[in-house]
Amino acid sequence: MTGRGDGSGEAHALLEARVDSVVTGVRRAALVAGGLLAGLWLDKVIVQLPALRRIDVVAYAACGRSADLGNGIAFYAVVGVVPRC
Repeated sequence: MTGRGDGSGEAHALLEARVDSVVTGVRRAALVAGGLLAGLWLDKVIVQLPALRRIDVVAYAACGRSADLGNGIAFYAVVGVVPRC
């Protein structure tokens, strides 16, 4: 499609640059979301599970329910919607 001289090549290049920019932004967002999810997993393994050994299981379950049904409802809803690559 060369030689048309109507600027369609420039428009195509501009569209391609915009698509590349959007794809790059989505990739960065996925990287950040994946990092946050990895951090959540490490928090469970390193901080919360050892605490289970120090307190009663019933008290730990009550604490977990309180956290999950409090601020956790909105947070887990957002985390559940984030795509996993």
